[in-house]
Amino acid sequence: MRFLLSVLFWRKFSRRGFSLVEILIGAALLLLMFGGIIGAFRSAIVMVGHARASAGAIGLANERIEYVRSLPYDSVGTTAGIPAGSIPQNETVTLNGVTYNRRTLIQYVDAPEDGTGVSDTNGITADYKRAKVEMTWTIRGSSRSLSLVTNVIPKGIETTAGGGTLVVNVFDATAAPIDNATVRVVNASTSPAIDVTSYSNAAGVVMFPGAPAAGKYQVSATMSGYSTDQTYSASSSNPNPNPAHVAVVVSGVSTVNFAIDRTSTRILQTVGVPTVGHTQDLLNDGTYIMSSSTVVLGSGELVLAGAPGSYVAQGIASTTSIAPSGVVSWTQVSWTGSVPLQTNMALHVYAVDAGGIYTRIPNAVLPGNGVGFVTSPINLSGLSASTYPRLALGIVLQSFDATGTPRLSDWDVSYMVSGSPIPSIHVLVFGNKNIGTDAGGVPVKKYSKTLVTNATGTVAATNLEWDRYSTSINGAAEGYDVSDVCLASSLFVAPNTYATTTLVLSPHTTNSLLAGVFTATGNPIGGATVVAASGGASTTKQTSSCGYAFFPSLSATSYTVTASASGYTTDVLPGISVSGATPLTTTLVP
Repeated sequence: MRFLLSVLFWRKFSRRGFSLVEILIGAALLLLMFGGIIGAFRSAIVMVGHARASAGAIGLANERIEYVRSLPYDSVGTTAGIPAGSIPQNETVTLNGVTYNRRTLIQYVDAPEDGTGVSDTNGITADYKRAKVEMTWTIRGSSRSLSLVTNVIPKGIETTAGGGTLVVNVFDATAAPIDNATVRVVNASTSPAIDVTSYSNAAGVVMFPGAPAAGKYQVSATMSGYSTDQTYSASSSNPNPNPAHVAVVVSGVSTVNFAIDRTSTRILQTVGVPTVGHTQDLLNDGTYIMSSSTVVLGSGELVLAGAPGSYVAQGIASTTSIAPSGVVSWTQVSWTGSVPLQTNMALHVYAVDAGGIYTRIPNAVLPGNGVGFVTSPINLSGLSASTYPRLALGIVLQSFDATGTPRLSDWDVSYMVSGSPIPSIHVLVFGNKNIGTDAGGVPVKKYSKTLVTNATGTVAATNLEWDRYSTSINGAAEGYDVSDVCLASSLFVAPNTYATTTLVLSPHTTNSLLAGVFTATGNPIGGATVVAASGGASTTKQTSSCGYAFFPSLSATSYTVTASASGYTTDVLPGISVSGATPLTTTLVP
């Protein structure tokens, strides 16, 4: 009976069929299952292919190793290599349908048994030869490689073969050695000509013992994603190169030191003069009040809770975050109100982080903020807008006599908002590193390039090595002068960094002075006073938060420039000749 019911139930269910949802789910499960199977099958094919290719690579590498061993010692070398010979440095070989790149590197080895380098007991660093054969191949987008190494020992005493040793040391920006840097040596004046590439070891060293005695060795060092350092040829634009190409002398050791590191990118923006912005609260409602305690807001003012004769002793309030879009510098906080006898009102300035946490700005950054400001306005020009993009106010009301209360009627925070982008500006960017001097003794810059900003006023300076960079524009040709650089400190490019530098442009005048005021560590001093005086007349400016003060429309004459800031020494710079767009930088010491 139970069997009969089961059969009937199955027949009923089977007549009903499958719904569309059930079909889709089943199809998805099948696709997942077959996708996994296909993926595993493809991986298996690649693994099998690499296994077969590896066997072929070992055979081809062994073939080359045996050929090297069959040669007379003096013939063991590569074309354009050190030592020279007839074996190709790089070649393409096909075996069983797989295409290989076979790279053969043969070098002299300075064995430690008799001392190395200048400590070699017999002065010969070319003790024997080492051959390395590296095989590289790709199957279905997957690359593999293997290598074999053998030593070739001379039958008699070692010899320099009429040459010396070229040593290349490769370091990074911190003077740490760089492993596996690519070092290339080229010399067209030798016979045969030399063009060999090798790689630094863990100590950052590449040695070329047995290099033929000759001058004009062109040496370079680089690495993927890194800068390049090299020797330079004398030319009409650089007649005194430094470093120049290297000479190798018989039984001598020639050393070249290179410094490379990861490259960086700087985005340059060219914008107009910032405009003044305001965030203001007339205290008609609680729109700008974040929190408060024992204070009352009403009738356009903030007062202590209570009434005449019963006012509380203290009340506090904090504003919402003030985060203007495009703020480039803070200007000041101002307020109005009344403070009767036996009462007190103080304002504090807070930084607000991305998570909404309030932190009182320290006294070292904003002097007086610890005890609070009781007199309007508060000068905020020393605050960096990049460090403090969001601010808030803390308000403290106090009464020492219950009959009275201080009254805050309004507050206002002013700031400078970034100007509109200015496109199609030609910006000359040049570094501090030099590669020689011209005929007049003027340094030849390693990096000097003119970039043009696009329609949005931006351009990327890419592949910059670590250095301090400067910018300039031709004011007469562009119609603008640089009147501020934000942030100037970002012009020091550290390895492997990405940042933006904003060039603020003002209408061009024939003669102008851009004075930058910085600390000894290169940080801008905002709110510093800069005075440019000449012939009994003077002009006073305040530096922006980026550390610059701009003086347009000056006479082409000599000025005495004085820079001062609270908490710093004063620097007086006499005899500053202003002609055209004149840059000036001074350092103040606490």
